[in-house]
Amino acid sequence: MHYGRRILLVDILVIILVPLLFSTMLGIYGMIRPKQLIGVATPEHYGFDYENVSFVTEDDIRIAGWYIPRSGEPTDQAIIVLHGYLTDKGDLLARSKFLSIDYNLLLIDFRYFGQSEGKYTTLGVTETRDLRAAIHFLQDRGTKRIGVYGFSLGGAVALLAVPLVGNQIDAVVSEAAYSDLIIMIEGMYRYLGPLSRPFVWTTRMTAELLLGVDLEQVSPAEAVRESTLPILLVHSREDKVTNFENALRIQDALINNPAAEFLFFDHGNQGAASTEFAQVTRDFFIKHLSNQEN
Repeated sequence: MHYGRRILLVDILVIILVPLLFSTMLGIYGMIRPKQLIGVATPEHYGFDYENVSFVTEDDIRIAGWYIPRSGEPTDQAIIVLHGYLTDKGDLLARSKFLSIDYNLLLIDFRYFGQSEGKYTTLGVTETRDLRAAIHFLQDRGTKRIGVYGFSLGGAVALLAVPLVGNQIDAVVSEAAYSDLIIMIEGMYRYLGPLSRPFVWTTRMTAELLLGVDLEQVSPAEAVRESTLPILLVHSREDKVTNFENALRIQDALINNPAAEFLFFDHGNQGAASTEFAQVTRDFFIKHLSNQEN
């Protein structure tokens, strides 16, 4: 009788765990190979002269980009523009075009997205290599001072890369970034209530087995905790995609950084248009890139 109960218990566990693992694997597959939103806008739509460029990362992924020279006199300063999840480089053309007044721009497609190579996205983990390759591309062209502007996923990548490239860039503007990838995963399953915990656990275990990634270690907040690099953190308190708690956690991590600045909006969802954003961002980059004494 005791043996029969054990068999029954094993059967119940199998009935519970197999669908759980299958659902988790489907969820991870959907996250790392999502349907892409391909933009139709190019720099030409905004009257920019530009160059289609590409370069290869340290793990042999070819990254596509647009290089837009400054609209005024030539400069040896540039801004790398990093797009968000699901989109491509064209998504940030309208939002970042004001930066061309002062700087050369390099807009890139992260791996898997847009015109870049790559079989899947890693939500920020290996995308830091895409940013490093972009930095080396600009350096090879004689760029002396480099800033980074990242939005959503791009904002998280910009922060994650700080310990890796902090001495090669001069300032970062990070907008609507997540603070910790595991917290974002937890938020995805929150609607399941008490059942969310096993889904989070199996997602973490599956990601580690399939991708070699510990989701708990992917933390833009922790990546910048010891940094003194100039960082402007931008976020809306009404952000429905990456809630404002993420900004507060990153702000707390930057508490000892004397060069950190914060621009928090009271209204508007993620990416809402704001004239204040353009002015504050431009002033920030001028302060830390164009001022050669910094």
